[in-house]
Amino acid sequence: MRHGYLLPIAAASAACLVASAAPAQIPGQGNPYTRSERVWKVRDACSRSAQKQFPDHTAEGNAKRERAFQQCLEANNLPYEPSAPKEPAGSSHR
Repeated sequence: MRHGYLLPIAAASAACLVASAAPAQIPGQGNPYTRSERVWKVRDACSRSAQKQFPDHTAEGNAKRERAFQQCLEANNLPYEPSAPKEPAGSSHR
């Protein structure tokens, strides 16, 4: 008699394991770690490319480099987040 319950319990546990693994594989979305790695690689390549195009660190060079970086990200369908303005050393928000 006890062996009669073994099959339904095994089937239920197998179904739970399959159901818990299903959300990790969303069709068309790929692996989130792979997507993240791709985004970081593209951002790095865009940064290096902009640095090569405009290596000088003048205000004009910085603006051109930032614009080249933005255009590269847009060309690769990635969002652009502008750099936050740097706060002068020693200042505080009081």
